[in-house]
Amino acid sequence: MKQIWTLFLVLGLSLSGLSFADNESVPAKMVEETGEEDVIVIQNVSLENSFEERGKAIYLPLKAVSEALGYQVLWYPEDKHVELVKGAQFISLKTTENWFSYSKMAPVALSESAYISEEGRTYVPIDFIDTLLNGTTIVSDDKVEIYFPLEDQAKTAGFVVQSIDGQHIYAELNGGEAYINVDENTIIGRYGEAGDLSLADIQVGDRLLVTHPSIMTMIYPPQYVAFNIEILGQTDYHEGTIESIEENDILVNTASGVIRFNLDQETAVLGMDENTITMEALRVGNHASVYHSMAMTRSLPPQSYAFKIIADTAIQE
Repeated sequence: MKQIWTLFLVLGLSLSGLSFADNESVPAKMVEETGEEDVIVIQNVSLENSFEERGKAIYLPLKAVSEALGYQVLWYPEDKHVELVKGAQFISLKTTENWFSYSKMAPVALSESAYISEEGRTYVPIDFIDTLLNGTTIVSDDKVEIYFPLEDQAKTAGFVVQSIDGQHIYAELNGGEAYINVDENTIIGRYGEAGDLSLADIQVGDRLLVTHPSIMTMIYPPQYVAFNIEILGQTDYHEGTIESIEENDILVNTASGVIRFNLDQETAVLGMDENTITMEALRVGNHASVYHSMAMTRSLPPQSYAFKIIADTAIQE
C-alpha cells in the first residue's frame, strides 16, 4: 500500500483597505535550498514568510493559507475585521478581540487574539488552523508545517518536462511554469505499458499526466505533489462530462471545451474498475477520461481518435 499523502499549506496576508488579498506575491524556494529559520512550508517548498512568536504563542500570517484554500480575503477598516469567503463557506475574525466565526456557527475564542503587525500584516494564533480549517500543524524550532488529510485526487495533463533536479520536475504547462514534486510514494508508469518506472526514466521533453491532490495551493509557479505520473508519449488526455453518445463517437465537455472523440472496434472502453464495458453502458452526464490521438481537427467541435475511454457508468439521479 502506498502511504496516504498530506498537503502542506501556508498562511500570509497584508491588509490595506477593502480589497481582495492580491498583495505582492512571495517567491518560493525548495526546502533544501534555504537554511532560513522560522519558515512556513508548502508541499516541500519553503516560502519567504516567517511565523512569529510572542511569548509562548506562535502566530501565522493569514494571507497564503486562505488563498491556498481558495478563499477570497476581505479587510474592513471600519471595525478592523477580516472575512474569508469561498463559495458557501464563510469565516470571519476580528483583530480587536478574540473572536472567530465559521459560517453560521457561534463565534469561538482561540488561544490568543489575532493582531496586526507594524507592517500592516494580520497574524492569527496557530490553533486557527486546527479549529477553523480542520487542519493539523507540526512545529519545530525553525519551521511550521501545516497539512490537511487528502482524500480527493485530480488529474492534470499537458506537462512538458524542461529539467529534473533531485526529486523535482520543472515543466511547462499551458505556456507557464510548473513544478512536480516526487517522493518514494510516487508511482511512475508509461501509457500502454505495464510495470513501475523510476524518476530516472523520465526525460526532458516527455509529456506527463499527473495525479495530484485536488486541494491546490495558489502559489506561483504552481506546485503539484505527484501521487502518480504517467508518461504519455504520443498520446493526449482529456476528461470531462459526456454530452452525447453515438455509435461511433462521443461528445465530451472538457476543461478545454467540447471535443468529439471518434472510436472504433480498436478503442478500449472501460469502467472505473478498468474492466471492459459496452457502449450501451455509457450514459450522458457521466464522467469520462479519454486517452486519444495528439492529432485533432480544427472543426467545431474539434475531433480526435480515442484510444481508450474510462467511464463512470453510475446512474445519475
